Amino acid sequence: TGTGTGTGAEGNGAGTLDGVFVNGQTSQMLGPNLIRVSAPLSCPERGCEAWVNIVLNDPSVKFGQCALTVLVNQTDFDNDHSMEIIEYIGVGARNLTTNVQPGHNPCLERDQGHPMDPAQIPVTVVNAVDVSQETASGILNVFGKISPYVDECASNGYLFHGVAQVDCQVTLVNNTR
Repeated sequence: TGTGTGTGAEGNGAGTLDGVFVNGQTSQMLGPNLIRVSAPLSCPERGCEAWVNIVLNDPSVKFGQCALTVLVNQTDFDNDHSMEIIEYIGVGARNLTTNVQPGHNPCLERDQGHPMDPAQIPVTVVNAVDVSQETASGILNVFGKISPYVDECASNGYLFHGVAQVDCQVTLVNNTR
């Protein structure tokens, strides 16, 4: 089960790419030459694999170097009696990380009287990895999988609940004829 596909960073025709797109894909300019495109990377079942296609093909800009960051909310990753892990996160045909152990179960910690600080719930599992080669086609396929032992404490209904963020250098293309 996956999250579906993103549908595009088409731009709004005003020389800026800020906006919200179908399936939750969003983009925002972080500076004059830096865009961030984000999309959910989530799935609801134990052992599920999530995937998303992030679309980076806007005719008004040329995309340069791109870096991927993936944040995942803590769910049932406390390794209590089993390997409750993120088995892998990858792009295209490349695994970026394997056997990630975020280490917490916010529900269990709350029930034991030690609630987690909300700032500790999202965990960076991929941090600014260069994906420029994988984005050259205009679409970045991001995927991840949790172990079948992650089976409780869903975040917003998802046992694997994250977001993939791609930060790319961009230059405006002059389309005058």
